[in-house]
Amino acid sequence: MCMSGHVLFIDKKSHQETNIESKLTGTLTLPKQQPVVVQLKTSPEEIKHFKVEGVNLVIIFNNGDVLTIVGYFEADNSLVLKSKNDGTLNWVEFVNDEQEGFVVKYSALEEIEPLLYDD
Repeated sequence: MCMSGHVLFIDKKSHQETNIESKLTGTLTLPKQQPVVVQLKTSPEEIKHFKVEGVNLVIIFNNGDVLTIVGYFEADNSLVLKSKNDGTLNWVEFVNDEQEGFVVKYSALEEIEPLLYDD
């Protein structure tokens, strides 16, 4: 069963928002050389794991759905998960640690603005 979700792109420079009604499966292609915050309407508990394929971020959900964000690692993009239940925001940070390898860290956010560039 595909998870239907809401995807929001927020341009980090202009702060312009673009809503995309999409299933959280398949592919999302990000604008090249234009850093954005990608906000997915889902929670960390619904995600099995993340993996990197070249410059793409692959999200594997617990229900077996797979979402590939094309070009995620080509720019200073950020990923935020917004809970469907209570609207809680979680910033997903990806760290390449020498000892542990690819590490995913979640940080609670009050709002998206700290991830955007100042005017």
